[in-house]
Amino acid sequence: MTDLYWFGLGSRCTAILRAVRSLDADPYPPDAYCCPLTHSWLEDAVVTPTGLSFSGAVIRRWLKGSTSCPMTRTALSADQLVPNRQLQDAVNHYRDHHMRLFPALRRPIASCP
Repeated sequence: MTDLYWFGLGSRCTAILRAVRSLDADPYPPDAYCCPLTHSWLEDAVVTPTGLSFSGAVIRRWLKGSTSCPMTRTALSADQLVPNRQLQDAVNHYRDHHMRLFPALRRPIASCP
């Protein structure tokens, strides 16, 4: 009986997560469009030599206090960051396309902490 309860609970939770994360119901950015440091929309996306993308202002702020990538811990400096225009264009397109569905996306993005 206990195993059946946990299986049922797991199935219900999985169904809820699928519904919440679907394109038709998800007001949150897809993971690929999020800065890995803030977990919010990428803004002014830049890419590191290791291929990771961050919000430009966020990673530059990080690099003022550190000399390594926050994800890979490899040496990194601000002059190694390259604009990731294609990713930023994709983020902007996604937001523009979904604004009609999610009015919350129309609000200006708050500055990162």
